[in-house]
Amino acid sequence: MLAWLRLRQFALVESLDLELKPGLCLLTGETGAGKSILVEAAALITGRRADSELVRSGAQEAVVEGTFEENGLAAADFLGALGLKLSGQIVIRRRIHRSGRSEATVNGAAVTLAQLRSLGDLLVEIHGQHQSQALLDEETHRRILDESRDVIGAAAETRERYQELAEALAVLRDVKRSSAERERRLDAVRFQLEEIGRVDPKRGEEEELRGIRARMQNAGAIAQNAREVASFLQGDEQSASALIAEARRRMLELCRFDGEWEAYGRDLDQAAATLATIASEAERIGESVTFDPEALERAEERLAALERLKRKYGPLMEDVLVLREKLDAELRRLAEGPGNEAEARALVEARWASYLDAAARLTAERRRAAKGLGEAVERELKPLALDKARFSVALKPVRCDAPEEARAAGLEDVAFLFSANPGEPLKPLSKIASGGELSRTMLALLAAARLSGGPPTAIFDEVDAGIGGRPAEAVGRRLKSLSKSRQVLCITHLPQIAAFADQHIRVEKSCVRGRTSVKAACLNEAERIEELARMVAGEVITKSALDHAKALVDASRAAQ
Repeated sequence: MLAWLRLRQFALVESLDLELKPGLCLLTGETGAGKSILVEAAALITGRRADSELVRSGAQEAVVEGTFEENGLAAADFLGALGLKLSGQIVIRRRIHRSGRSEATVNGAAVTLAQLRSLGDLLVEIHGQHQSQALLDEETHRRILDESRDVIGAAAETRERYQELAEALAVLRDVKRSSAERERRLDAVRFQLEEIGRVDPKRGEEEELRGIRARMQNAGAIAQNAREVASFLQGDEQSASALIAEARRRMLELCRFDGEWEAYGRDLDQAAATLATIASEAERIGESVTFDPEALERAEERLAALERLKRKYGPLMEDVLVLREKLDAELRRLAEGPGNEAEARALVEARWASYLDAAARLTAERRRAAKGLGEAVERELKPLALDKARFSVALKPVRCDAPEEARAAGLEDVAFLFSANPGEPLKPLSKIASGGELSRTMLALLAAARLSGGPPTAIFDEVDAGIGGRPAEAVGRRLKSLSKSRQVLCITHLPQIAAFADQHIRVEKSCVRGRTSVKAACLNEAERIEELARMVAGEVITKSALDHAKALVDASRAAQ
């Protein structure tokens, strides 16, 4: 679970340290108070691409740090595979520079954005405030069905057989090319490969080079600050280490009178050891980091060469690397000569048959899973004040009579059908569901199809859009139920939902010294009642609003 979220110079936040608890954590505040900034921060530490606009105005960089309690074997295995140190916690830090570049570390070790995204998928699932609109897209319907436990294997096999078929079709096209066409294409492929090969880009290289450039450009400041850190921590008699040593001596005296202080003494010993380690590292950096103009020049030249490649073959370096792999495969095929057209056609036919077999198995698995998913979603809709609603997953066959018509998605499209009222026929979700019904259907789908086996933390940004009254209370109960098996963070404007919180955080804007800043604070019981009353009544909090707020909290506790 996400235990701490720390923001520095991020968007409208100057400095924020937020401790998060297990269970259901609700974030409230007036419209525009900055609640979604916290969701943006969580997205960054799980691998979302950074934007220089997220750096607070006037600052040179923004820092977002998340501390996760390590409670999943998958995350631990992932870290171990990367050779990263396991310490009971996973600390992810993103640093975004005004120039637009960013750096990511996990437990102090640099990682690529792709690695961070993979780790983030194991830790957090984020559902944005506009995500319910994705339910209007049938591609989303297919993806949700294919990610279910019983279908995912068949879907992956179908994609593999499709890729093999696509490769066989490419071979057949090569064979059918004229000699002149083949030579022209060979020349073009060789030219592109040579151009990319002269630079020879590597995955993760850009991030590493940008880090080198940043260290060289700021070598003096890094060395000075590191030396000062070492001095503050382990210098004269006023240093942190000296003061902690004095505190430890006093604590030993306390232990003579009260044995409960022994535990604090052990904590203080651990803190002293940690400070000594940091001081030693800071001293090493202060002595070793120096400005190397040649290293800076090499980094700049290499980054410029990579940038030229991206402009021509990108826009991303990953695009360049994928293109090189495709060109390598094409060059091998072309260099082998025209080959035998009969053999190429036979290969296509064989792979076409394999594809059809895999796609037929996928169809069978989808049919079984569609029935189960439809029934599960209907069950989940009942406690969300849609007890009469019906939900079904329809499979719509698509034409696929020849190898050229094959699709990685298989032999059918997937559509979610919905009816909110008894007696009304099932129709495509996009044509009849209201905003509130979409929000609740999304929550039901997540509960039925995904969150049961998902990451330990789930974040919802305004899942209550378009609902109120009894449906809002039902959503609150469902979120509370989900929070029994994982940490759930949710932004809401509705007191009926906020009343179910295990932890209630209020987000608000303030103006300090002429600058707008966003703050967040965990509320105690009295503050929570007052915040709920504000959500009920608005700016002027009346006694009846306070009574209503207390009644909401009492009712939510009784419902648990």
